[in-house]
Amino acid sequence: MQKAGRIAIIAVIVIVIGVIIVFGSSTKQSTADQVWDEQTTLGNLEAKNHYILYTDLMCPYCAVLGQTIIHDQDKFNQWLSDNDVLWEVRITDYLYEGSGIEESRPAAESIYCARNEGKFWDYYSAALEQLYQDYQSKGIAISKTAPQIKDLPDDYWQKIGESVGLGEDFKTCLDTHATAEDVENATAKAAKVASGMPSIFYNGEEGVIDGTRGWDVVKSYLNTGLK
Repeated sequence: MQKAGRIAIIAVIVIVIGVIIVFGSSTKQSTADQVWDEQTTLGNLEAKNHYILYTDLMCPYCAVLGQTIIHDQDKFNQWLSDNDVLWEVRITDYLYEGSGIEESRPAAESIYCARNEGKFWDYYSAALEQLYQDYQSKGIAISKTAPQIKDLPDDYWQKIGESVGLGEDFKTCLDTHATAEDVENATAKAAKVASGMPSIFYNGEEGVIDGTRGWDVVKSYLNTGLK
């Protein structure tokens, strides 16, 4: 009887362990499940590695990193493929909420408006490039101590939209602040985890990155987070 009891107990333990394993594997989020918006990603949605960049278009250090990646886009895309990485960009108006940088809010809204029309990457790249040409290349808004942007035209974001094929719907979205709630929600969520801008997470762990010294340096930082 005692032997039969022990066997029964062992059988129950095995069953419980099996249930835990099955339940755990079925409830574990895949990479795709963790993504806020597929439109703001590059790479395989089921990739082994998931990198998340929280950013603000008006953040000078964010802009430098974005420029570095854009200028070496082919190398960056190849790195994503070679290392099975899903790259996700999460746009915020962190600098508006935290530092009172007024243009941070409409900049973020404009990107979400472009996203709504399936033009996130086109617009994001164009906006980074335009800001560089108009301001950052002239020493404006390149750091906290540098002169800041004070003369941004009212139709600045609209013109960038036009340059990538966005029309009246985009303008209406900007004029009505249709994506303001999206921006506010994204920024609120980012503020809970991000220590500043830009903030990068390598497979769930916040790390560091320096975009000021070119692609090879950026890649060396990215490599540190790979599984």
